[in-house]
Amino acid sequence: MNPLYIVFGCIGAAVILIVVLIILSTKRKKKEALLRVAEDKLREANLDQQILNPNAAPDPSRNVSEKPYEMRYSTAAAASATRSGIMLQIEEISEISKRKYMVNPVPAITIGSGTGNSIVLTDMTIESKQCELGLTENNQVYVKNLGTTDLVSVLRGKKSIPVGGEAVVLKKSDQLKIGGVKLTINILKVA
Repeated sequence: MNPLYIVFGCIGAAVILIVVLIILSTKRKKKEALLRVAEDKLREANLDQQILNPNAAPDPSRNVSEKPYEMRYSTAAAASATRSGIMLQIEEISEISKRKYMVNPVPAITIGSGTGNSIVLTDMTIESKQCELGLTENNQVYVKNLGTTDLVSVLRGKKSIPVGGEAVVLKKSDQLKIGGVKLTINILKVA
């Protein structure tokens, strides 16, 4: 066997190994960045809950009826939920757009075409409040159809699971199809 072939074979194997290591490193960095964003959102929600502490003595000089833009405040359930350590990255994939959301699933978020929803979709077939995403008591993410039409389904592998009035627990690689819109759900466990 020619020694030149051995040298080129070793160089080729080294190049392939370097490319694989670069790809793995890039994926790890993206995941770490995503977890940092989720942790920041969770910290922000905890801070917001502390600012609007329902147990604090009322201060008439402080007007808390006007809440900061796009902040959701609720009861003590929200305070315990922010400690659950679960955030959702939702990526909307439609024919004309691709948007990402980072949300805390407690209190439950609503998705629909109406302006009062956590996530507003522009598909004309979707009802005002079409579905809800939230956490079960054992910190599993669920989806529940709130609409009168069967436009919500979970895409799990090659199967399509219709979502009715009963909640369906989502798994890691599931997608939601709501009308003509697909949502990729990434469940993040944040410490």
